[in-house]
Amino acid sequence: MDSTKKVTKKLSGAAAGTAAWCTNVGNEHGQVLVSVMTAGEGQALDAMADGLMKRYREAGEPQPKILYVDRDCCSQHGPCRTKTMFAEWDGLQVRLDIWHFMRRFAAGVTTEAHRPYLVGLREASYLTPLQVTQVIQLWTALPDCDKKRVNYQPRHQERLTHGRFKAPKRSGVTPGVESVKRCLIGHPGGPAQWPATSRLVEAMCKTLCTLHKTTTKKAGVTTPRWSKILRDYHHIRDLVLNSPTVMQGTKIQLFEINQRTLIQWFQRHQKNQEMSVLSQGVASTNLIPVAPDQLPPPKEQLQLLPPTSGPQHEFVLPPNLVGQAPDLRPGRRPAAATRERPIAPAPTAPDFARLMSAPRMLPACASTPSAGPAPLVPAPAAPVSRFTKRNRQRRALEEESGVGKRKYIRGVTYNTCRQCGQPKTKDFGHSRHGSATFCSRASNGKSLNDWLAEQRAAT
Repeated sequence: MDSTKKVTKKLSGAAAGTAAWCTNVGNEHGQVLVSVMTAGEGQALDAMADGLMKRYREAGEPQPKILYVDRDCCSQHGPCRTKTMFAEWDGLQVRLDIWHFMRRFAAGVTTEAHRPYLVGLREASYLTPLQVTQVIQLWTALPDCDKKRVNYQPRHQERLTHGRFKAPKRSGVTPGVESVKRCLIGHPGGPAQWPATSRLVEAMCKTLCTLHKTTTKKAGVTTPRWSKILRDYHHIRDLVLNSPTVMQGTKIQLFEINQRTLIQWFQRHQKNQEMSVLSQGVASTNLIPVAPDQLPPPKEQLQLLPPTSGPQHEFVLPPNLVGQAPDLRPGRRPAAATRERPIAPAPTAPDFARLMSAPRMLPACASTPSAGPAPLVPAPAAPVSRFTKRNRQRRALEEESGVGKRKYIRGVTYNTCRQCGQPKTKDFGHSRHGSATFCSRASNGKSLNDWLAEQRAAT
């Protein structure tokens, strides 16, 4: 049974702020049996315990033998609070889980007078000879893995696609320059690293986080928790770096950290702790699969194909004409490009039809030996579409056979006016403007100029 605040902080809408704690109860298989939200830690959990015992009783399941909790595991007077809630289960034993036991064990053996040796220097103005000697002796007593040189994590990226320092589309980026700018620019500045890069620095940050748990306010000035941690760390770092005896007698590397790397490290540390609590007692699913039978041996590399017999193809390159081009003035073309070609007379319809129906003459293969000179071959005609070719053949056949389109013959020499019955010509007093016709005999005394003015005004 474990209680946490992280789930309740994600409540939104009307449920926001209605609960402060979320209590979960799981079994040995990692399954969550019940989850309730309460206004305080350990409050109003009796109803949850009664419902859980009722479910076990109605399901006919055996009573649990042991229950791991994060608080209320023991009491100086009588049974503990958790044992009282599950009073129906007589054989139940309440124990503190291992993670919370380690935290309480560290808090019991660590006091203000005996903290990690560097954290105890956070209130010192300078290092005394005795403190210098103690620092060197404690450094010598560290295991060899903690005294090795720190391997800094890589910070360079070839290209950023988002953020303040993303690379523009059309500009060259020198590798390493942008990564250094990302480290140095910001508040507070400095080539910062994460505390987890060194076990010594991480232990110092954990102890400082235990000392400074909340934000403080003094004389109207609010000091965030992270500012106090960074202030103490930088003060200890300055004391160590400014002591030549400590730097020569040890290999302590107290690198720069800023608020961003500190918060990221703390959040990652909290998530790992929460994950270890949730996965407690759950079998790992990321097992390496093992084949039941021996795998077949790997295939041998295929041999290259043997070279084929026969002559190899020779590539004939065109001659190199570099520097042989004539010098021309701007706007002029070479003589070969301006040479006029004679225009052949257009073939008549019968000749064209005969030419299209005759089989094409192709040049002989270059590889075929011939005793005399090669016959002349007419130049191929310009390519035309199949529809044009079909229409030309049809017209040529119609002209040869004498069958073609009927010639249009006009039946009358002029059009007749429907109003007066006279030809629609100027001699008989007719005139046109657009599609309208003026007839002097049917105009009722209107002149041609007046009629034209009316037509132009209408359009």
